[in-house]
Amino acid sequence: MFNGFLPSPRAEKDLVLSLWDTEGLSNPNQTRHHDISILRLSAYFSQVLIYNVKEMISSESMDKIQVFLEEMRTSGKSQTSKFQTLIIVVRDANQQFGYCWEGGGAYLNHIKSQGKPGKQTDVFFRELNDKFRSVLVFMMPPPNQKVKRKSTKITYMRDIEDQLFRESLRIFTRKLLHEIVQPGIVSGDVFRVCDLKPQLKMFAKKFQSREQPTSFTLANAIKEQHMAKEAKTCFQSYQRKLLEAQGWFQTEATRTKRHLELKHKALDNLRASTEGHYMEGRFVNAAIADLDKRLDERFKVYNHKAKKTQRIMWIAVGMIGAYALYWYRLL
Repeated sequence: MFNGFLPSPRAEKDLVLSLWDTEGLSNPNQTRHHDISILRLSAYFSQVLIYNVKEMISSESMDKIQVFLEEMRTSGKSQTSKFQTLIIVVRDANQQFGYCWEGGGAYLNHIKSQGKPGKQTDVFFRELNDKFRSVLVFMMPPPNQKVKRKSTKITYMRDIEDQLFRESLRIFTRKLLHEIVQPGIVSGDVFRVCDLKPQLKMFAKKFQSREQPTSFTLANAIKEQHMAKEAKTCFQSYQRKLLEAQGWFQTEATRTKRHLELKHKALDNLRASTEGHYMEGRFVNAAIADLDKRLDERFKVYNHKAKKTQRIMWIAVGMIGAYALYWYRLL
């Protein structure tokens, strides 16, 4: 699993889906800061929480979700408006309870049956039922299982396990997008938290100043970041092709014509990159206007350098020609 946010195609209600990992970072302090940042964002913006654990739901997993529940209480969010569904994904799950949603249901019932009244497990699940409309568990089979010896039969069984893993992933995604999140969603761009460091810093300042950000603030920041990334790719492609066509003796009219051709192609590519990402016109128009300006500025620098180089080349050619003519006449 990974960290990310998935914007909703509905313009009037931006849905943000938060996916986050439990394994953390190499530095424990960074891991804690990372988790708290995501929890705060999740408590404000998400309608679905996906929690990723390895092999089993442990007491440590319960403690981390308790931190999230506390964040929900302090933020004043209720389950009627936020976090309608909690999904716990158990990676590398044991085949004892089966796989996918059916296996997750059996595993969840098993854990509940082990919890004694008043103990941590019992209190944990009672609080989950109070905060979430539904709690689901998905058992994900381990991919690429290791084998001790090689044989045709074992290799075949390993391929079957890989196929089971891929099919389980499809089952999980299909239910998530088409049934839990919003019927009709078929595509969308996923943004990793590590790609949103500027936005996370901005929200950290807002939390410290007790200013409450909105879902539109985060969604707009994500969309602006997406457009900036696509614009950078288009700009780099334009610059590379412009330099490829460089010629020492091109006329300025030829260079200008080439610039306009490449610029129009870059702007068209930027427009095409927004398809399927639910971008409002103002984000697209602003990014296109900014890229148009940057391309013109880049060509201005390129054209000035080309003219200067041409002048030097023509002077050099003229001097060589005059020198050759001088010696020709002497002879």
